Amino acid sequence: SGRMAAYRVFEFPNAMPEQVQDGRNVELIRDGFSFLVLLFPALWLLWNRVWFGFAIYVVFILAFVLASELVNPLIGVFLNSLLGLYLAFEGTNWRAKKYLKNGWQEVDVVLGSNYEEAEMRAFANRTDDVVEEKPEPILPNRISQVLKRPRSKTKTVIGSFPSPSTRPRS
Repeated sequence: SGRMAAYRVFEFPNAMPEQVQDGRNVELIRDGFSFLVLLFPALWLLWNRVWFGFAIYVVFILAFVLASELVNPLIGVFLNSLLGLYLAFEGTNWRAKKYLKNGWQEVDVVLGSNYEEAEMRAFANRTDDVVEEKPEPILPNRISQVLKRPRSKTKTVIGSFPSPSTRPRS
């Protein structure tokens, strides 16, 4: 099995019922360093429609070209490499901010060795939330009622482990 990665799960709350039914209101974004962004930052920003990030990237590249013309050609290569590294680490966060700005909500974080595994876990968590009934909260007065109850003289079994005997040990 591969290395586990964290995937941020975003949900669009105002989706149409058919979008919710077939999962089109859910997006997963792998968190962390991205080699694809490092190799092709401009294409990655355009592909993921991070327009503001692309505009910033173009401004920086133009500044780097100008710096390499005025100072030294190697300075442009160095600065471009630094920008690529920054985007490789932060590009997914820019994408997440775009989703949040457009009304999506971050609802979960799941682990997976690949996108498909993370997607299965995200949808399993999603259906668990829908089906699972929330337990009744224990209020302070309820706790005191539970603690004051007399213990049963019979052995009870919870799961596969019997509870300890209530008679005193000698």
